[in-house]
Amino acid sequence: MATLERSVGDDKSAIEKFLRDDYLSPDVKDMRAAVKRLYGPSATVFGTPYDAETLVRVKSDWFVQWASWSLGLEPGSLEVTPHGESSAQAVFAMSYDYTPKDKSAARVAGKARLTLELVKTEKGSRIVSETSRAM
Repeated sequence: MATLERSVGDDKSAIEKFLRDDYLSPDVKDMRAAVKRLYGPSATVFGTPYDAETLVRVKSDWFVQWASWSLGLEPGSLEVTPHGESSAQAVFAMSYDYTPKDKSAARVAGKARLTLELVKTEKGSRIVSETSRAM
């Protein structure tokens, strides 16, 4: 019975670690490995479905434009809702600060509320859906 009651959502601390260590701190020098560690074989990101290879390009193109960036989990904001034994939804507030390489472009900073749909694999949680909205 304990096995049936346990889900990816029960382990909020593991999901928080996944967010802090991986999602909010991706290795942009090895985006292929980062995407493999973060996402399932396919994922819907901001409403668009991607396979893993396309997602590597999308994420690489995003991060290459920034001279520096930081992402942070807002304290106390993480809410995890289990959906059965092998999936959960994580909703949290994230601070972001991007400084563009292009000196004529404006810095982008603020907070967003993110919603991640996660599935549990033998290698940990993986994102299958990612959405956000400005706060």
